[in-house]
Amino acid sequence: MGSGWFVSAQNRPFSFLDGITMYLLKKNELIKLIKKYFFKEATLKELQIFATEIIDYFTDTQNDQLPPYQDFEDEFWHAIWQLQHVADSEHEKEGVTANELSKALDYLLGTVCIPKEYIGKRPK
Repeated sequence: MGSGWFVSAQNRPFSFLDGITMYLLKKNELIKLIKKYFFKEATLKELQIFATEIIDYFTDTQNDQLPPYQDFEDEFWHAIWQLQHVADSEHEKEGVTANELSKALDYLLGTVCIPKEYIGKRPK
């Protein structure tokens, strides 16, 4: 059984609805973390750790223990990819990190529609 993300405090798998609720909580956590980065309240390291933990969870957990894929995941996985690839000091110095995370935040918040070529997918 996977650890943490979709497992209850009693170590029982969450129901489908609970799994979706937990997923939305992680999406909200990601939104808050990106906002904190812009207010200098979160570091690049914190962004990278968040992305790594999410990716590790989805690669280490059996597919039948995860909630079914939902359309709202497209923006989430795009943002995770951005954290993984542009949340570093070199990209930050060049302004790439702020630019890409700003766009990712707009997609997560739904203020801008994510282009189809930017849609991210769950790791396998």
